[in-house]
Amino acid sequence: MKRSLNLLWLLVSVWSPTLAEDRYSAACESHTGSCVLLPPIGGAPDLAAAYKARIAGDLDLAVRLSSSAIDKGLPTEHRALGYTTRGDAYHRMGDAGRAISDFTQALRLDPNNAEAYIGRGEAYVQARATGDVDRAISDFQQVLRLDPAADRYAKHQAEIDLAIVQSTSALDDDNSLAATRATAYIARGHAYNEKGDAERAIGDFSDALRLDPSRTEAYIGRGRAYSSKNDYERATSDLTAALRLSPDAVDAYRLRGVARHNHEDYGGAVKDYTEVLRLDPDDAEAYHGRGLSASYNGDYDNAISDLSEALRLAPRFAARSRSEGEDPSVTTWSGDVFSEDLYGDRAYALYLKGDYDRAIDDATEALRLEKDSNKYKIRGYAYFFQGQFQSAIEDFDNCLTHRIADQYCLIWRYLARERAAQEGVQELSTTIAAWRDAPWPYPILRYFMGGLTRDQLMIAAGNAGPEAFEPLCDVAAYLGEYELLHGNQDAAQALFRAAVTQCSRSNRAHKLAAEELRRQAGPH
Repeated sequence: MKRSLNLLWLLVSVWSPTLAEDRYSAACESHTGSCVLLPPIGGAPDLAAAYKARIAGDLDLAVRLSSSAIDKGLPTEHRALGYTTRGDAYHRMGDAGRAISDFTQALRLDPNNAEAYIGRGEAYVQARATGDVDRAISDFQQVLRLDPAADRYAKHQAEIDLAIVQSTSALDDDNSLAATRATAYIARGHAYNEKGDAERAIGDFSDALRLDPSRTEAYIGRGRAYSSKNDYERATSDLTAALRLSPDAVDAYRLRGVARHNHEDYGGAVKDYTEVLRLDPDDAEAYHGRGLSASYNGDYDNAISDLSEALRLAPRFAARSRSEGEDPSVTTWSGDVFSEDLYGDRAYALYLKGDYDRAIDDATEALRLEKDSNKYKIRGYAYFFQGQFQSAIEDFDNCLTHRIADQYCLIWRYLARERAAQEGVQELSTTIAAWRDAPWPYPILRYFMGGLTRDQLMIAAGNAGPEAFEPLCDVAAYLGEYELLHGNQDAAQALFRAAVTQCSRSNRAHKLAAEELRRQAGPH
């Protein structure tokens, strides 16, 4: 999920390379691919900083730094990257003329520069009034003609841009038939979906349906676009309409399953993924989706079974995706990336079920494949409920290493340190001493440190805003922990019962409260 950029970025009018570095790191966290895009640029610090500023969106700084780098007589490949970086910044700033000039210079220095061809093609489209559409098409086609070992992601982007330009050219023909125009709108809508431009995709699919209301693929494409905007009701409505037209449209079932899951209709999502598996019994992605939805619905045994089946099918599914033309560089359903997600998700289902040993094993395997804050957090939860508080502290420390502002990791590390008699309050106050008015759940941390009264904490929960997930549930569960730490067991039990009543099963606080009630009840 893409995270909002820090508000501080909007308040600073002139950024230094150091601040650009900070923004680049944040962009890496929001857009995973950004972290691996930086090529080796030894001995060219301005160029490296320009590249990072461009990824972070600081276009003025990218132009200044890349201009400085170009003027320093760098090796040919570095100058080509400098022109490409500056050209992309100009393109994003809306200066198509300068962008085209810089991309052309980059291609003179490096004729196989796929990024420069794509950038120049997009700039030609931007300058369309000058009649440069044919040149744009030529540039996108040139990317597709490059060596097969060339950047596959770049080729995928070129295919998307080419589809948009060619569809737009078809729509410019006022004499074309309605069915032809509908097809062109659908093709362009799919391309906009791939590009992440949901608004334009919705507009194109809507125009296609106005011309021909029987086009199943237009309903599917528009449903996907609505889902990407978190408008799950409209997404579900469109995908249901697609299924009325084509009852065996497997993509409609799959996408409706995603929309229903995200709209917290977990039972409906399970039904949709079951239909996908009826039509395609070896679809590992559907087993994954159904397992996640079953887990969030409290059906842990079936969730674990489905996620295990997805793991069994994952290598075969990845191979099938490649054979069907899916590019592993642009899909999450391939190789270890898919398996890493599955181990992490099965670890969470096992944790929710209370099978902590197996949850720890799966989280450990997921972390072997890829380290990230959520997997450390899951394993930390499992260690916490096993009473292995030192191991939990270490995992929550690692969680914070990978995502320093994860306040839930701070909360749980505080609880684990207090349980381990390690003075959690002092360590917590040192960690967040420089924070001011951070979003929810920061008020819980302030309460732990004595900076808020209980009434003030309740007011903060009521004002937490829509981005906070069930803040009153958090208050009940974590106040229960606070009371437990201070020896007030009856008050803690009342708060835990309130949390179990108020919290959805997908909330970590529900699990915390339910487990504490179970432990206080003792063995049966």
